[in-house]
Amino acid sequence: MIFGPPSSGKSVTIVESILQIFRLVPGARLLVGTPSSSCADVITTRLIESGVLKMDDLTRLVSHKEIKKGLIPEHLMPYLKRKYY
Repeated sequence: MIFGPPSSGKSVTIVESILQIFRLVPGARLLVGTPSSSCADVITTRLIESGVLKMDDLTRLVSHKEIKKGLIPEHLMPYLKRKYY
């Protein structure tokens, strides 16, 4: 668990930790939980932008309500599994 005030580097720390695990532990599988969808969007976006993970290495889970309300950023839609929407 990581806790801290805004702009203290929590997201950067989490993303870098995830990337290091994937580099150092082949076949590693992680489940990352966040306190909000916006936080999950930030982490997912930064992982995508890193270029380290392939499309099949990452799945963004969301509620049906978020999809129906159009709350999912368009660039994250390819990372949702089809069975979820």
